[in-house]
Amino acid sequence: MLTRKAEMWDKMQYLFRNYYDRMVHIVSKVHGKIDRDALTKAIDVLVYKVDILRCSFKAHPLFPHWRLHNRYDVKEIIEYITVEDIEKGIDEHLCMYIPADSSFQLRVKVLECGEESAFLLVINHMCADGGDSKYLISKLTALYADILKGGDGSSVAIKQGRRDANQIYDRMSPEEMKKAKSLYKNISQSKINVEFPFAAATSSEPEKVRLFRTRYECDFVKALNEARKKQNATMNDLLLAAFFRNLYNYLKGKEKHLNIVSMMDLRRYCGGETLGVTNMTGFAPCDIEIEDEPFLVTLDKVKSRMNKNKQDPYMGLYSLPLLKLAFTVFPHFISEMAIKIGYQNPLIGMSNIGIMEKEKFAFAGTVLTDAFMTGAAKYKPYMQLTTTTFENTMTFCIAERCTERDADILTVFLADYKKQLLRFIEEVNEKQ
Repeated sequence: MLTRKAEMWDKMQYLFRNYYDRMVHIVSKVHGKIDRDALTKAIDVLVYKVDILRCSFKAHPLFPHWRLHNRYDVKEIIEYITVEDIEKGIDEHLCMYIPADSSFQLRVKVLECGEESAFLLVINHMCADGGDSKYLISKLTALYADILKGGDGSSVAIKQGRRDANQIYDRMSPEEMKKAKSLYKNISQSKINVEFPFAAATSSEPEKVRLFRTRYECDFVKALNEARKKQNATMNDLLLAAFFRNLYNYLKGKEKHLNIVSMMDLRRYCGGETLGVTNMTGFAPCDIEIEDEPFLVTLDKVKSRMNKNKQDPYMGLYSLPLLKLAFTVFPHFISEMAIKIGYQNPLIGMSNIGIMEKEKFAFAGTVLTDAFMTGAAKYKPYMQLTTTTFENTMTFCIAERCTERDADILTVFLADYKKQLLRFIEEVNEKQ
C-alpha cells in the first residue's frame, strides 16, 4: 500500500470539517462545447502527476495519512448534464461534496445548454487552497489544449514537490526563521464574538448547502476603482469597509466592535509559489469600532487597521508554530481535541481570491465568457464572503449550509452590500 504523509494543513483542514464542507468551488463558463475525450485525458494526466488528488484520507487516531490509488478511472468523477438555464444550473450543481475518504479529491460536472457550457470543479481544501486550485485549473486547461492539438500532455510542466508548511521558512535568514518559528501567539483567539444574524433556528427547517452570488459589470467596477484611488485605498480595503457597514446595519447597530478576518496567501514567503500543490493560507484580522457614520469614516478605520497588519513582516505567520507543536507532541486524536479547545475559527470572514486570468481558465476551441471561484460552504454560525475578478467584472459569493429563511437573508445581504458600495461612490463624488 502506497501512502503519502498528511501535512499540517491537511490535518487542520480535516479538523475544519466541523466548520465547513472543505470544498473549493471553481467555474469556467464558455460559448461552445468542451470536448469530452480531451477533457477526460487531461484530467487523467493531472491526477497522475498531482497524486494527492487520487488519494483517500485515512483519519487514523495516531497517524493520519493519505492512501494513494494507482488503479483508477477518472470517468467516475466526470458528469455531463444538460440544463435549461446555465446560471441556475451553476448554482444548483456547484454545491458538490467529496468525502475525505473518497478515491479522488476532485469532482467535475460539465453543464451543457445549447451553445453554452459551464465547467464546474470542486477540490478538497485539504489538498489545495484557493491559490493552488487556480494553479490546478490552469494546468488542466493547458493539458486540454495540448491534447486537442494531438499531444499527450507530457509537455505541460506541473509542480510535484513538497507540500509541507515548513517551506514558508526556506527563504528566511537564520534570524528571521528563529523569530517566525517562535510566533506562538494564538491569533485565532478574539474577544469579539459577533455572529452573522441568521434566522432563529427551528428543528423543523432543513438545511442544505446553497450558493449565493452576484456579478458587478465593468462600468460599476470601473467607478469603484476610480473612487477608491481618490481615497488612496486598496480594493480589499474598500470591500472590507462595505462588509463592515452592511454587517453593522444587519446587526441593527447593536454591536459596535466588529471583527472580519481576511484570508491571505502565504506564498509571499515562498517566493510566490509552493513546491507542490498544497495549502498556504493565513489570517489577517481586521477589528474596528464602528458607528452610524459616513462610509469614508469606516474606510479610514479599515485602512488604518490593515496598514498596521501590512507593517508586520510576519503577517499571517502567527499561530503556525503552535499548530505544529500540537500535531507533533500529541497523537492525532488528542491534538484535534487540544486544537478545538484553543483554536477559534473566524465567525465572519472575507476572501478576495483575486483575478481569474483568462488564459488560465479558457478551454481551447471555446470562448470564455465568465470565470469565478468561491471557498468552502460554511456551517452556521460561520459565514464568509468571497470575491473574484474576471475581465473587469467582479463576482461576489456566499456559500452556506442554511435554511430557506437564511437564504432569503443572504440574498438580500448581497443586494444591500452593493448599495454600500454605491454609497461609497456618492460620498467620494460629493467631496469633489
